[in-house]
Amino acid sequence: MLMDEHKNNQAQQPRQVVSRDKRYIQPITIFLMIGLTAVISFVIGTRSESLYAQIAPSLGLRASNKVLMTTEIEDVYQKLEANFDGKLDMDKLVEGAKTGLVAATDDPHTAYMDPKSAAEFQNSLNGQISGVGAEIGVRDGEPTILRVLDNSPAKQSGLQAKDVVVRVNDTITKGLSPSDVADMIRGEI
Repeated sequence: MLMDEHKNNQAQQPRQVVSRDKRYIQPITIFLMIGLTAVISFVIGTRSESLYAQIAPSLGLRASNKVLMTTEIEDVYQKLEANFDGKLDMDKLVEGAKTGLVAATDDPHTAYMDPKSAAEFQNSLNGQISGVGAEIGVRDGEPTILRVLDNSPAKQSGLQAKDVVVRVNDTITKGLSPSDVADMIRGEI
């Protein structure tokens, strides 16, 4: 009978299952999820160019994961900043660096356009041309007339394709960009 009483006592008392307290599991899980998200975000942020270069070809885009080491450029800038007697225009310096980087390719078919030149070029592609009616490019390092539009002031003044623009008014044009020469010819709009 002793055994039966023991069984009855066990049946009457609810069984307690030993488990870990859920209050401690939830904050740890949330902390780990936040930490994992932060690590993944950091890796993606610091490797975004490399990831883009790997994914771009599958999307039909061209991309490079090569990085230009700018330490020497930064050194030159710091020396210039420390020793230049005057005020430096950061935007002008950056545009000059971009222009020089592209020019250093020595490829006559590759050119850097500053935002103003790019907008003018885009306008010319959209048919929004304002000027004398001549397309100017660079041949052998000199601004050259590439084509003259019919019924234009350029055609009426006798300009022809392959004419070299040596100077505009009193300014020698050798080494100037086609957009700079066009601006000089066009004058104030």
